[in-house]
Amino acid sequence: MAVPKHLEKLPDQKMMSESLPRLIQKIATRYEERYHVKFIKDVHLLVGIYGSNAFTYRQIIPEVAFCLEKLSSNELHLECIIAHEFGHALHHMLSDREGMDWGIVDWNSPYTWLLQEGCAIHFSKTGSRGKGG
Repeated sequence: MAVPKHLEKLPDQKMMSESLPRLIQKIATRYEERYHVKFIKDVHLLVGIYGSNAFTYRQIIPEVAFCLEKLSSNELHLECIIAHEFGHALHHMLSDREGMDWGIVDWNSPYTWLLQEGCAIHFSKTGSRGKGG
């Protein structure tokens, strides 16, 4: 079952393997210049797990992962998801720089999740070619 799925997505994954590093660098640089930060954590390109399309790891300054088989190969779509995930990392970097007391964060609260998603959406609007970028 998995092999036919992989074969089906192979052309898209090849395209993404060529475009993602360039797009990631472009968006990271855009955020670094605009917000005076430096992304130093790893970015993971995952293939074959059919998990979430992209996510940040549960870290204060998180690593970012993209699951290729769940992504569109359209470059505008890729820019938006990259900007969104890097927006999560940027939100944490800016919060940390401002002295955030991470010990008081209720990571299981839906209010925390809403804040995190709202920040990532805001930053993705300034980090990609989508609206506001």
